Amino acid sequence: MNMSKKMKLSSAVGGDLDTQFQQTNSIFGFFMEGIQANFTTMATVMANEDKHEQLVLDRSNKVVEELLKLALSQGDVFNAAPIFSTKTSKLNLFFNLPQEMKRQYVINIPYPTSNH
Repeated sequence: MNMSKKMKLSSAVGGDLDTQFQQTNSIFGFFMEGIQANFTTMATVMANEDKHEQLVLDRSNKVVEELLKLALSQGDVFNAAPIFSTKTSKLNLFFNLPQEMKRQYVINIPYPTSNH
């Protein structure tokens, strides 16, 4: 093979490698953008979960104080507090009710019977 043909072949192969490298680099860039978007979404979801958990924790810590404001019997307070601490939906409803409805809501909660 003469020198001119070797240079053309080398140039063609080099050009193909450069094109392949650019394509691979572009695909890798898109891939990394996708991963970054997924990590951003996961971080946002985790932050929102942390906020929700903190709200539930704050409300759970405040529930006895709120129950005592309702002029309930000690028995009603002792029965309701553990229910609100374990049943997030009941806790959220309790805190979203108007003050004048909270007492009746607590009184109407079905309490588990004791197996002593």
